[in-house]
Amino acid sequence: GARAAGFSYRAAWARVRRVEAALGFKLIESHSGGEGGGRSRLTPRALDFVRRYRAFLERSEALLEQAFRESLG
Repeated sequence: GARAAGFSYRAAWARVRRVEAALGFKLIESHSGGEGGGRSRLTPRALDFVRRYRAFLERSEALLEQAFRESLG
């Protein structure tokens, strides 16, 4: 994921840690080793945050569209 976003692995983890510090909760839980290697996934709280953020964006876009139509449409 880091590479796809144009970040080094180290830079991506540093950014995740900064965001976690700002939000006050963990975003990612990591498990190393085991069969097939380690893995990382979003925490339940991070998944809820993403869900609520998407709802916020949808509502914001609808309100912005309405304001545009009322003002300029």
